[in-house]
Amino acid sequence: MSGQERGTCAPGERDRAARIKRTILQAVLAIVLGIAGALVLPRLFGEEFATRQAARVYAPVAGKAYGAGSREGISVLLIDDAALAQAGQSWPASYGYYARLLRGVEIYRPRAVFFDIAFKDARPDPTLAQFAQRLCALSASGTKVYLAATPGADGALRLRPDLDELRGRCFEPVAVTYAPDEVDKLAWSYPLEQRGANEARERSAALAIHDDLSAQPIADPRVPMAVSWGLVPAHDGLRWFTQEQAGDAARESGARSQEAQSYCRADHGLAEILPFGVRERLYGDAEKPVCVFHETVYAYDLANTDDAGEAMLEHALNNRVVMIGTARQFSSDYINSPIHGRIPGVYLHAMALDNLDTYGANYKHVAALALSTDRDHLCLFALVFGAVLVVALVRILKNLTRKEAQRQKLSFSLSCALERGREFIVWLVMCGLEFVCSLVLVGALLYVGQAKMDIGFLSIVDIAVFALAAEWFEWNERLVEWLLGPEPSAGEGGHDHPHEKKDEAGNATREGGAGAARPAEQAESTHP
Repeated sequence: MSGQERGTCAPGERDRAARIKRTILQAVLAIVLGIAGALVLPRLFGEEFATRQAARVYAPVAGKAYGAGSREGISVLLIDDAALAQAGQSWPASYGYYARLLRGVEIYRPRAVFFDIAFKDARPDPTLAQFAQRLCALSASGTKVYLAATPGADGALRLRPDLDELRGRCFEPVAVTYAPDEVDKLAWSYPLEQRGANEARERSAALAIHDDLSAQPIADPRVPMAVSWGLVPAHDGLRWFTQEQAGDAARESGARSQEAQSYCRADHGLAEILPFGVRERLYGDAEKPVCVFHETVYAYDLANTDDAGEAMLEHALNNRVVMIGTARQFSSDYINSPIHGRIPGVYLHAMALDNLDTYGANYKHVAALALSTDRDHLCLFALVFGAVLVVALVRILKNLTRKEAQRQKLSFSLSCALERGREFIVWLVMCGLEFVCSLVLVGALLYVGQAKMDIGFLSIVDIAVFALAAEWFEWNERLVEWLLGPEPSAGEGGHDHPHEKKDEAGNATREGGAGAARPAEQAESTHP
């Protein structure tokens, strides 16, 4: 064997080495571009609406996993148009009305009462003193009292002066400022505190109630909470009906069930992730939102009670945190939940308190990838690295197992048709496996991010969507092709001798040199 032959790799070895080189480059580029893209793209183009849609699909799964949470200790009391009309009130209601409402609630000995109504504007009302006295009496009986307050010009929480002088003695002012998501306007997050005068931290309603009633207050509430909305509806929720359903109910004299008349529905469990059309065909009510998570009573229930109503009030108000809010038709105090649709804003405070009581210091954080060394950002970087690493490994396995096959000429033979059918079935199976692997990757990211790192699932879905996009669209592979050129197919890339060509008959010949082929008559050797 010549020295040239000994120092030259076989064609198959050269192809294998080139493929490994390309695969390693693809893996490195996938990791680098994945991290860079997840860091830079949201700042260049803003948060993607597709990410929010994916998060809405997952929200019922997270809500199902949340279970009952801590809702047995929280109830909502609503003041709606019917309650105001029954009491002969218009909006804004008199302070005497609120005093009577507190007297009715006090009978059931709640742990705490929170008013999600900001008493900030001074207005003439001779019954203000009654309300102030009732606040102090309720606080003296051992019930914690909290009033919603808004920040003044200096950032400090303010109420009207007549009430503000009672803070600390008869009630605690709490922050209720909230901003919906900038992209889809849903309530994905909840601020636990806000900056007040001289950088003082003003507690939110949920944080103040949790810290005052819990044995373990939140040590560091600076990071906003990523709200986990519960899925399983409460037994008694919002008593809303659409206009058409209310008319049907009146005409049919109760023939239709209460569930059919309601604006909302029971949850469909894990079937919530199915497409809308499938759920509509299975259940017939997929167009409705899921009913609210927390037990709800109305202000008029305190005046109209029989034995069953009294038992309901005792169950809903006794030894619970009672959050009082409004549900008036033309009020602006509504929020949009990813599960429950448009609901009164007081339910956001109830859900935030439920999260704090359930998770405690391990509440889920709102986080966005940034160049920072704090815990949440390092966790997000770890998730991004893990996601793109898995994507890179999948790409390596696909490249190593890929068989280069030359396209054959179309034929109308039965054997060719069967071969094409087999290839199509294999392609479908591979696509299905890739889809399943994608779901497994997303599930693993969500579990690790939520259960181990205390990151809200919206931030994790953002990372997962980008990582999967890089895999499904094969961005890194296209970049490698741009850098190194297209990958040679089978039979290319040096399998033939560099000086070898084929004649018209397809026989190999060589050009020039000592080894060049001679005519047959000259190549014959003569015998001595």
